[in-house]
Amino acid sequence: MTAPRVDVVIASYNHAPYLRQAIDSVLASDVPLHVWVVDDGSTDGSREMLDALDDPRVTVAMNPDNIGAGATFNRGFAMGQAPFVAICNSDDMWRPEKLSRQLTAIGDSPTRDKIAFTLAEHTGPVAHEIERHQRDKHQVDGEGQHRHPGAREIGRAHV
Repeated sequence: MTAPRVDVVIASYNHAPYLRQAIDSVLASDVPLHVWVVDDGSTDGSREMLDALDDPRVTVAMNPDNIGAGATFNRGFAMGQAPFVAICNSDDMWRPEKLSRQLTAIGDSPTRDKIAFTLAEHTGPVAHEIERHQRDKHQVDGEGQHRHPGAREIGRAHV
């Protein structure tokens, strides 16, 4: 097996209906990776689904109690050793080229910290409700992109 270029951390709490799709979409990536799934004390059947996973690219850790998303993501970050780390929310689905496009945009130089992000596209029966919620909660810039009011843009490359 090729050494992972990216560690993908998925923190999950009670997302059983979405979690398998999120994991499968990350595993379809076109770059070598390892997925670190950290369950944050779920009670909805997520743990049983995770116990049944059988892929050497996936490692599962279980928090005995709910400790919150931040601490759960930090636990996942500490587990990996790949040169790059990516976060996937447990109810997200990625396109196979997502990571390769981000890696191309930020380059391979280890001399600087770098951040790459992609904008979400909401699909499915509740997409219009999500979009309305975001318009109410977030600012929309001149390009029609949602920006959280407290976020600062560090750098941007079109990916």
